[in-house]
Order: sequence, then structure tokens, then C-alpha cells
Amino acid sequence: MAVKALYQSLGGEVRGHSIEELIKLLAPDIIADEAIIGGARTLDRHYIPSRYPNTTPAGAPAQLYTEAQAVEAIESAREILRFCESHILR
Repeated sequence: MAVKALYQSLGGEVRGHSIEELIKLLAPDIIADEAIIGGARTLDRHYIPSRYPNTTPAGAPAQLYTEAQAVEAIESAREILRFCESHILR
């Protein structure tokens, strides 16, 4: 949602669910570094399996995620939020 808010603050609109792709499509004057792109890729991997229990071969998603994966996802989300906040027109 933060990436979509960034688009709106720039006067645009975007659709889609891949955070990586949405960030890559930003205006040419807003270029994300590889850390932001990598964080977006990390979050994209969690998009479906974390929401739908029938996407994993066995067990609920809550049983398959490790604390390290959760920490990585949270940190990626924080970095993307900071990136978006720093570019939103006020």
C-alpha cells in the first residue's frame, strides 16, 4: 500500500501486487537501490503462501515460517516504507 500511495502522491495510479515490479515502474527520477528491490522481492515471495493455507504441501503457513523469515520480512517492509515516505510529495 505504501508503494501505491507513493504513486498517488506523484499523480499516478498503479495496479498490481508485485512490490518489486511496482517499484521498478516508478518514475525515472525515483530509482530504488538493490537493497529496496531485494526487500521487495522478499515480500513478494510471501504474498500468496502467507495468506492461503492450501498453497503449501503440508501444514498451515504459520507452522512453516521461521522467526528469521518473519524478521527479514518485517525489516524489508520497514525499508520500503522509509523509501516511500522519503519520496512522497507533501
